[in-house]
Amino acid sequence: LGEVVLNTVHPFDLAKAVVAIEKAKPANKDDSQIRVCAAAVEKDLADIVVKLAERCALTLVAISPVAAALTNVAVRAAGTAEGARAYLHLDERSTQIIVLSDGVPIVANDVTMSLADLTVALMRPILAGEEVIQLDEARALQVRGEIGIPLPDQTIEQLGVQGDRLLPLLEPTLQKWSKLLTQWLTFASTSIGRGPIRAVNVVGPGAEIKGLTALLSARLTIEVKPDNWLAGLVEIPNRHDGAAINSMAGAVG
Repeated sequence: LGEVVLNTVHPFDLAKAVVAIEKAKPANKDDSQIRVCAAAVEKDLADIVVKLAERCALTLVAISPVAAALTNVAVRAAGTAEGARAYLHLDERSTQIIVLSDGVPIVANDVTMSLADLTVALMRPILAGEEVIQLDEARALQVRGEIGIPLPDQTIEQLGVQGDRLLPLLEPTLQKWSKLLTQWLTFASTSIGRGPIRAVNVVGPGAEIKGLTALLSARLTIEVKPDNWLAGLVEIPNRHDGAAINSMAGAVG
C-alpha cells in the first residue's frame, strides 16, 4: 500500500505524510483487482493548516489534497459512463489529472504545469521586424485571455504581428505539456490495463483558453475537449457576476 500511495498519489516520502484510506470498493466486472482509494498530504503542510485554523478561530473539519477533492467532482461528472475517462484541471498556478475507469478513480495527481507558464512564455521578447515587443505580466495575461494559442497566419491586432511570432515563445511550454500528459496517460492506461485512454476533458480555467484543446488533441493524437463539469453545481449571486466559476472546483469537491 505504501508503494501505491507513493507512486500514484503524490511523490513524497510516505513517512512524512498524513494518509487517509477509504473503504475498499467492489472490483469492476472485468477487473480482477480490488481498488482502494488513498490520499496523502505532506505532514508539514497539514500542520501549517491546523495552526492557521487555530489562529483564525476556525473549526477545522477536514484537510484534503486538491486532487482528491477534484476527484469527487470528476466522479459526479462521469456519472455511469463506462470505460476510461480523463479530466485535466488546468488552473492558474496548479494542474491536476484525474483518471476514472467505469467511474472508479484510478489516478489523481498534481502535474507540474499551469496557466502561469503560458503567461511567462508570452513575456519573452517578440520579434516584429526590426522592432522588439516586450509584454509585462498584465499585457501578457490580456493577450492570453483574448488570443490563447494563435494560428500561424492569425493577425494579432493589438500587437501588430502574426500568430507565427507568438508561437515560438509558446512552443517550449507546449512541448513540455504534451510530454507530461503523454507520460501520465500512459501510466494511467497501464494501471487500468484496458488499453489506451482515448479522450481527455479539459476543465477549470484552462478550458477557456482559445485553441488549447485543439492543439493538445493534435499533439496527443487523441480527443481533447473543453468541459463545463461544474454545470448545475455552482450558482453565483448577481452581485458577484465577475466571479470565475471555473476556478471553484476545489471548494465544490
